[in-house]
Amino acid sequence: MMILCLHALFAASTVLSLRSQQTEVGSSQLSLFDSEPDDLSFITSSNCPATPSTSWQVDCFSFVQPSVPSSVAPDPLERFQRVGPGRRGQFFLYSGMNHSDWVDWWLETDYGSNNKITWESQHGSASETWKQFEQVAHTGTGSPKVMCKRCDAILEHPYATKKDANGRVGRHGTTTITRHLQTLTCQKATGVRQQRGRLKGFLHSQGHPADRPFSQEAWEDKLLQFITINRLPSNLVEHPTFRDLISHSQSAPTPSLPTIQSADTIRRRLSVRVKERQRDTLGLLPEHAKISVALDCWTSPFGQAFMAITGYFIDADWVYREVLLGFKPLHGTHSGANLSAVLMKTLTEHGIVDRVFGLTTDNASNNKTLVDTLQQSLSGDVNVIRVPCLAHVIQLSLNQLLDRLKAVPLNDTTETTWTDRQVNLAKANAQSREISHTLNKARYLAIYIRGSPQRRELFTAVQPLGQGLMPIQDVRTRGY
Repeated sequence: MMILCLHALFAASTVLSLRSQQTEVGSSQLSLFDSEPDDLSFITSSNCPATPSTSWQVDCFSFVQPSVPSSVAPDPLERFQRVGPGRRGQFFLYSGMNHSDWVDWWLETDYGSNNKITWESQHGSASETWKQFEQVAHTGTGSPKVMCKRCDAILEHPYATKKDANGRVGRHGTTTITRHLQTLTCQKATGVRQQRGRLKGFLHSQGHPADRPFSQEAWEDKLLQFITINRLPSNLVEHPTFRDLISHSQSAPTPSLPTIQSADTIRRRLSVRVKERQRDTLGLLPEHAKISVALDCWTSPFGQAFMAITGYFIDADWVYREVLLGFKPLHGTHSGANLSAVLMKTLTEHGIVDRVFGLTTDNASNNKTLVDTLQQSLSGDVNVIRVPCLAHVIQLSLNQLLDRLKAVPLNDTTETTWTDRQVNLAKANAQSREISHTLNKARYLAIYIRGSPQRRELFTAVQPLGQGLMPIQDVRTRGY
């Protein structure tokens, strides 16, 4: 065996020597050694496969340096366009331009070797249904499908075979794809694509800015139109992010223009970006550190209830970090058990269930139940500390003080009209020096000033330039 292996070594060395002579470049060598190795006892016949005479590389000898591999032939499948779900696309798109290559590849797949389909660029040219679909095949199995041109949905190929309940073999037919075109999902996607087409058409019709003379007056008019129609604040133009957006758009190379995305695309990208920011921020949480969570529930002007879940911690560099873990809609009663379920689901999504240190809430009774329910759901070695909201504690203390002084506001909503009743109450309290009457005078003053545009203007005029302060009327049901 040793003799055979040494013979193989000699043959390989001879091949390398001949190759080196044919492609001599300076004094470079293929071997990592300047001379022959002294000890070959590690070589056995079992790890010495036959060496092809055309190879520059001898794999079984570790002291031989591999040569630079020759260029690899391109993958013939790269000529097929990938489509469908997944980052690379799970399906190849059929095209009549490469029909022969397509058929050759497909017949080698698991599906193509056992089934027959006539791949043609025109299936039933008289049918309008076929014009809405592309033919595709799975990149691995070759299973034929069709892809909707409107919504990119993948459906069964009408000519693919299937078995019915009785075991009889038939074809899917065009019924499925015809019904698909009538679905709400497909029609909605059609509307989105039409909107994208209109946006692209708008950009092309407008041309590049270099093709149209720029006018500062026209630019200001369009900016004013954008602000007023969309009911945006005028100070939007001073915001750094708006100016950065305009500056970045000006860096687009000629003759390109920035692509205007649809509203659905913006919403999807915003959701993805939020998740990325959440993941990046939580990645700064030290390995054995804890995170604290603050909760706040509120109701939108449209009556929809939400719970904001905010996490905050100190990273390894002693930098304060804060991340919005979730902004969850609330359904049903706002009981402690329901709120706890929403919180638990959010913590699970971020993988921080067992890393919560403290939970900050207001002093509502359902929040105590929330913490108790959450504690029962956690493992025994995790103890969540409830931290009452300091601002809410101060507000409750002030309410108790005002109650003792009999100065708690009586109104549940903000009053905007100065009435005769308030005039009489103000006159009755005019000479009183009690603290409750003094607070009432301040409340009446707020109502009086805010109840008239002329009085608001007069109050603003007596202030230093640019302040524009207005008195705020307190309400019994208003929090801090």
